[in-house]
Amino acid sequence: CFLNFEYFETKIQNNTLTHKLINIFERLNKLKKIDLIFCISIFLFLIISQNKYLNFETIDWDIHTYLVSARDASSNLPLSRQWESKPPLFFYIVNLLMLLSNRNLIIFKLLNDFVLLVPALFIYFTVRKKTESSSLSTASALLFLMFLSNTWSNVGYSEIYVLVFLSASFYINNNFNSNISSFNIGFTLALASLVNIGSLIFVIGMIVSTIYNNFKSNSYFYKLAYMALGLFIPHAIFFIIY
Repeated sequence: CFLNFEYFETKIQNNTLTHKLINIFERLNKLKKIDLIFCISIFLFLIISQNKYLNFETIDWDIHTYLVSARDASSNLPLSRQWESKPPLFFYIVNLLMLLSNRNLIIFKLLNDFVLLVPALFIYFTVRKKTESSSLSTASALLFLMFLSNTWSNVGYSEIYVLVFLSASFYINNNFNSNISSFNIGFTLALASLVNIGSLIFVIGMIVSTIYNNFKSNSYFYKLAYMALGLFIPHAIFFIIY
């Protein structure tokens, strides 16, 4: 998203109206509470874009399958009585949202908006840290939400929940460089894999990133060890339970 809008901004900066708008963004950037203003704007856009299908009870049968499977988590271990292709933590998250919504489908969908808000804000603050640009960071978050505003990417899919943990690990990787942060990266990646197993592919990227960022100091081995420990603990807990 950042690269797309960096290219977009470069191409249109000669446009007078757009150039003025960008200047306004950058002036607002100097205000003390600008992050709060833009975060509220992102949330309002999320509410509008995500809830245009709120009056449809069924968009995809998969969502209802997950709801039925998650009900079992209240009294039994997920996957112990029926098969599903998702790991167990996913059903605990869905079950928690069902309990909070008192099994009301509309409230359940609205609560999922807050789930989607988390990766949107992580995108905002990640790009903000890298560019110090309110226009790029806000545009990146809004583009992300626009991609997820169509029928096949609305709330309720495991891919939405997994983004919470993936965006957290990405944010930590870009802003911290200690052994504890490496542990936290591994821990969040482990939680992501317990929501959607396909997210394990991001472990490869984090390993490469850790080696690259710490190659000169030769500290990458210790950081990888801490990351491996973070990856191990959540899986060990579920392995012991089952």
